[in-house]
Amino acid sequence: MTNTYIVVNTNYKYNEEAHNEMLHNGKAAAYYSPWKDKIRRIQKGDKVFLYKSGTGIVAAGIGTGTVDTKDYKGEPDEEYFMILDSFRRLKEPLSAGEIRKAAGRNIVFLQTLFSLPDEAGKKIWRRIHENH
Repeated sequence: MTNTYIVVNTNYKYNEEAHNEMLHNGKAAAYYSPWKDKIRRIQKGDKVFLYKSGTGIVAAGIGTGTVDTKDYKGEPDEEYFMILDSFRRLKEPLSAGEIRKAAGRNIVFLQTLFSLPDEAGKKIWRRIHENH
C-alpha cells in the first residue's frame, strides 16, 4: 500500500480561528459542504501537510484514517476533521516556492485539499524532517 502526500489549506485568510485550532489540536479540518467532505480523502498512513496561505507549509502529520465531525458555529456536523499522528509544527514554514521547486512544477494552493506527486511529496516530507 502506497501512501499519498496531501496538502490541506488551513483557510487562515478567511478563518484564523480554524487555522489556530488545527495547529493547536494537531488535526486537518474543513468546514461546510462541499469542502468538508474532502477530509474523507485522507487515508490511514497518508502524509499530510498543513498549508497556510501566503506563508507555506506550517505543520505536518500522518493520517489516522478516522474522520470525526463536530458542530461548527452553531451548525451541526459542519466540521470534518482528522487528528494527525506524529504531528509537528515547523519552526520555519516551507514556502510555496520551495514546494514548487521540490515538485518540479507549478502548484496552485487555492484548493482546500489536494495530493502532491509521490516524488515531490517524498522530497518535501524528507526536507521537513531533516531541516525543520
